[in-house]
Amino acid sequence: MKVVLRDRTMTLAYRGYGDSTNLTPSEGGVVEDSLIVYDWLNTMLDKGAEKPPLFVWGHSLGTGISSHLLGNLKELSFEILERSSPLPQPKGLILESPFNNIADEVANYPLAKLVIWLPYFESAFVDPFRADCCEHAFVSDVHLTRVRSLPILLLHAKDDIVVPYVVGKKLYKSILESRTEGDAVVKMHAYDSKHNLGHKWICNAPDLPDVIRNFVKAHQ
Repeated sequence: MKVVLRDRTMTLAYRGYGDSTNLTPSEGGVVEDSLIVYDWLNTMLDKGAEKPPLFVWGHSLGTGISSHLLGNLKELSFEILERSSPLPQPKGLILESPFNNIADEVANYPLAKLVIWLPYFESAFVDPFRADCCEHAFVSDVHLTRVRSLPILLLHAKDDIVVPYVVGKKLYKSILESRTEGDAVVKMHAYDSKHNLGHKWICNAPDLPDVIRNFVKAHQ
């Protein structure tokens, strides 16, 4: 696991990615990596004279990892860190190009259209990624229904062909449906295909600084 600090932003490369240890990653492993970093960061911030507001931002697969982490933070704090009290939730969660779960992501991936007509498509290509039989299920639509006090902002480009917009919209709807009056806000900010932002270039959206600034100010 590699951690990089820049100004007041911290990024990490999970096991098996980038310059990190060359291991075959599992969902449990990369979530544990995130937990260790999140614990360390909170410890460092607690030592300061004034603790700044902390927000978690996940992109693509990172949305599944961060959703798993924050949706189960209490249990992970007890079981893995063996803490007597759970780590605090961040002030908010930002999900860029998110998916609701890996099974739906596979089913809606553009190349799936080539074989979706096969009678065994579901059993051969989708079912192996169902939550009850997969090490990489990443069921964000389940995890995030457990943290109704966590403000969430979803960012998605409608021309994203890696993580199709439809699965991001499904995630938004599932979180929204789990919340009632008085729960934290859930917002989705979509970018039209004409902007050509795809999967990786939401960072270039002219309005992104304002969108993030407004979200942070509202929840810090």
